[in-house]
Amino acid sequence: VYVPAIEGLARASGNLDRYCGYYYRYFYAFSYPGYIVRSLARLSRVDDYYVWKNVERNAAAGGGARNVNKYSGLAFLVGERLTIIEYEILLKTSITQLVLYPSYHSGIDYLTGLQTGGPMKRGRKPAASRVMLDYLGQRVDPRRAMSRCGLCEASEVGSRVTELIANNLTEGAWVFEVDQL
Repeated sequence: VYVPAIEGLARASGNLDRYCGYYYRYFYAFSYPGYIVRSLARLSRVDDYYVWKNVERNAAAGGGARNVNKYSGLAFLVGERLTIIEYEILLKTSITQLVLYPSYHSGIDYLTGLQTGGPMKRGRKPAASRVMLDYLGQRVDPRRAMSRCGLCEASEVGSRVTELIANNLTEGAWVFEVDQL
Protein backbone atom coordinates (compact mmCIF):
# COMPACT_ATOMS: atom_id res chain seq x y z
CA VAL A 1 0.00 0.00 0.00
CA TYR A 2 1.45 3.37 -1.04
CA VAL A 3 1.58 5.93 1.76
CA PRO A 4 2.58 9.49 0.87
CA ALA A 5 5.76 10.48 2.67
CA ILE A 6 4.17 13.34 4.63
CA GLU A 7 1.41 11.13 6.01
CA GLY A 8 3.96 8.46 6.93
CA LEU A 9 6.14 11.01 8.72
CA ALA A 10 3.13 12.44 10.56
CA ARG A 11 2.21 8.93 11.82
CA ALA A 12 5.81 8.22 12.86
CA SER A 13 6.24 11.59 14.55
CA GLY A 14 6.28 11.95 18.29
CA ASN A 15 4.01 14.42 20.03
CA LEU A 16 5.10 18.05 19.61
CA ASP A 17 2.32 19.72 21.62
CA ARG A 18 4.77 21.03 24.25
CA TYR A 19 6.72 22.84 21.51
CA CYS A 20 3.70 24.67 20.11
CA GLY A 21 3.93 28.43 20.37
CA TYR A 22 5.95 31.36 19.08
CA TYR A 23 9.71 31.58 18.62
CA TYR A 24 12.32 34.04 17.53
CA ARG A 25 14.54 32.24 15.05
CA TYR A 26 18.19 33.32 14.86
CA PHE A 27 20.84 32.49 12.28
CA TYR A 28 23.58 34.25 10.36
CA ALA A 29 22.07 35.59 7.15
CA PHE A 30 23.02 33.64 4.05
CA SER A 31 22.77 36.72 1.81
CA TYR A 32 23.87 39.55 4.13
CA PRO A 33 27.38 38.76 5.44
CA GLY A 34 27.90 39.49 9.13
CA TYR A 35 24.22 40.08 9.90
CA ILE A 36 21.96 37.88 11.99
CA VAL A 37 18.38 37.21 10.96
CA ARG A 38 15.77 37.42 13.71
CA SER A 39 12.45 36.14 12.38
CA LEU A 40 9.15 35.24 14.02
CA ALA A 41 7.97 31.65 13.79
CA ARG A 42 4.99 29.75 15.13
CA LEU A 43 4.45 26.03 15.58
CA SER A 44 0.85 24.88 15.99
CA ARG A 45 -1.14 21.68 15.74
CA VAL A 46 -3.76 21.36 13.01
CA ASP A 47 -5.55 18.00 13.14
CA ASP A 48 -2.79 15.35 12.94
CA TYR A 49 -0.11 17.73 11.65
CA TYR A 50 2.25 20.21 13.26
CA VAL A 51 2.24 23.33 11.09
CA TRP A 52 5.15 25.77 10.97
CA LYS A 53 4.89 29.43 9.88
CA ASN A 54 7.88 31.76 9.73
CA VAL A 55 8.16 35.41 8.63
CA GLU A 56 11.48 37.13 7.87
CA ARG A 57 12.02 40.83 7.32
CA ASN A 58 15.31 41.53 5.60
CA ALA A 59 15.67 45.07 6.87
CA ALA A 60 17.27 46.42 10.00
CA ALA A 61 15.19 45.63 13.10
CA GLY A 62 12.65 48.40 13.64
CA GLY A 63 13.07 49.59 10.04
CA GLY A 64 10.68 49.17 7.14
CA ALA A 65 9.84 45.81 5.63
CA ARG A 66 12.03 46.10 2.52
CA ASN A 67 11.94 42.40 1.76
CA VAL A 68 9.55 40.01 3.46
CA ASN A 69 9.84 36.26 3.15
CA LYS A 70 7.03 34.03 4.39
CA TYR A 71 7.52 30.33 4.97
CA SER A 72 5.06 27.56 5.61
CA GLY A 73 5.91 24.00 6.53
CA LEU A 74 5.51 20.96 8.72
CA ALA A 75 7.34 19.74 11.81
CA PHE A 76 8.07 16.19 12.94
CA LEU A 77 9.71 14.55 15.94
CA VAL A 78 11.54 11.56 14.48
CA GLY A 79 14.71 9.88 15.73
CA GLU A 80 14.80 12.10 18.81
CA ARG A 81 15.21 15.18 16.64
CA LEU A 82 12.75 17.92 15.81
CA THR A 83 12.74 18.35 12.02
CA ILE A 84 11.05 21.25 10.27
CA ILE A 85 10.68 21.50 6.52
CA GLU A 86 9.54 24.90 5.26
CA TYR A 87 8.79 26.37 1.85
CA GLU A 88 8.96 30.07 0.91
CA ILE A 89 5.39 30.80 -0.17
CA LEU A 90 5.66 34.22 -1.84
CA LEU A 91 8.40 33.71 -4.44
CA LYS A 92 8.25 29.90 -4.32
CA THR A 93 12.02 29.61 -4.75
CA SER A 94 13.33 28.17 -1.50
CA ILE A 95 13.01 25.14 0.76
CA THR A 96 14.74 25.04 4.14
CA GLN A 97 15.20 22.12 6.51
CA LEU A 98 15.90 22.58 10.23
CA VAL A 99 17.06 19.74 12.47
CA LEU A 100 16.91 20.67 16.15
CA TYR A 101 17.66 19.06 19.48
CA PRO A 102 14.50 18.62 21.52
CA SER A 103 14.39 20.13 25.00
CA TYR A 104 14.86 17.62 27.80
CA HIS A 105 14.09 20.25 30.44
CA SER A 106 10.64 20.78 31.91
CA GLY A 107 10.40 24.15 30.18
CA ILE A 108 11.55 25.29 26.77
CA ASP A 109 14.01 28.16 26.55
CA TYR A 110 16.07 27.51 23.43
CA LEU A 111 16.22 24.89 20.72
CA THR A 112 19.47 24.62 18.77
CA GLY A 113 20.35 22.84 15.58
CA LEU A 114 21.35 23.14 11.96
CA GLN A 115 19.54 24.33 8.89
CA THR A 116 20.13 23.91 5.20
CA GLY A 117 18.68 25.88 2.36
CA GLY A 118 19.21 27.62 -0.92
CA PRO A 119 19.32 31.35 -0.31
CA MET A 120 17.46 33.46 -2.83
CA LYS A 121 20.49 35.72 -3.30
CA ARG A 122 24.19 34.86 -3.38
CA GLY A 123 23.80 32.81 -6.55
CA ARG A 124 21.26 30.42 -4.96
CA LYS A 125 24.12 28.23 -3.73
CA PRO A 126 23.01 25.68 -1.12
CA ALA A 127 24.21 26.63 2.35
CA ALA A 128 24.10 25.39 5.94
CA SER A 129 24.24 27.20 9.26
CA ARG A 130 23.60 26.80 12.93
CA VAL A 131 20.19 27.99 14.06
CA MET A 132 18.55 28.76 17.38
CA LEU A 133 14.88 29.06 18.30
CA ASP A 134 14.11 31.24 21.32
CA TYR A 135 10.75 30.19 22.81
CA LEU A 136 8.45 33.16 23.43
CA GLY A 137 5.35 31.31 24.66
CA GLN A 138 1.95 30.36 23.35
CA ARG A 139 0.34 33.77 23.68
CA VAL A 140 2.29 36.54 21.97
CA ASP A 141 1.29 39.80 20.31
CA PRO A 142 2.53 38.97 16.78
CA ARG A 143 2.71 42.61 15.65
CA ARG A 144 4.81 43.62 18.63
CA ALA A 145 7.07 40.56 18.27
CA MET A 146 7.41 41.19 14.53
CA SER A 147 8.57 44.76 15.19
CA ARG A 148 11.79 43.32 16.66
CA CYS A 149 12.49 41.19 13.59
CA GLY A 150 14.91 41.94 10.80
CA LEU A 151 18.61 41.94 10.14
CA CYS A 152 20.56 42.49 13.35
CA GLU A 153 24.13 43.07 14.32
CA ALA A 154 25.62 40.70 16.89
CA SER A 155 25.48 43.38 19.59
CA GLU A 156 21.67 43.57 19.16
CA VAL A 157 21.01 39.90 19.94
CA GLY A 158 23.46 39.27 22.78
CA SER A 159 26.39 36.97 23.37
CA ARG A 160 24.30 33.87 24.18
CA VAL A 161 22.63 33.94 20.78
CA THR A 162 25.85 34.65 18.86
CA GLU A 163 27.61 31.84 20.75
CA LEU A 164 24.89 29.33 19.87
CA ILE A 165 24.72 30.23 16.17
CA ALA A 166 28.44 30.75 15.48
CA ASN A 167 29.35 28.92 12.27
CA ASN A 168 32.90 28.03 13.23
CA LEU A 169 34.26 24.53 12.81
CA THR A 170 36.10 23.39 15.89
CA GLU A 171 39.65 22.18 15.40
CA GLY A 172 39.66 18.68 13.95
CA ALA A 173 35.99 18.87 12.89
CA TRP A 174 34.96 18.23 9.31
CA VAL A 175 31.24 18.98 9.63
CA PHE A 176 29.07 21.38 11.61
CA GLU A 177 27.85 19.95 14.87
CA VAL A 178 25.70 21.47 17.56
CA ASP A 179 26.22 21.09 21.27
CA GLN A 180 23.19 19.84 23.11
CA LEU A 181 21.94 22.29 25.75
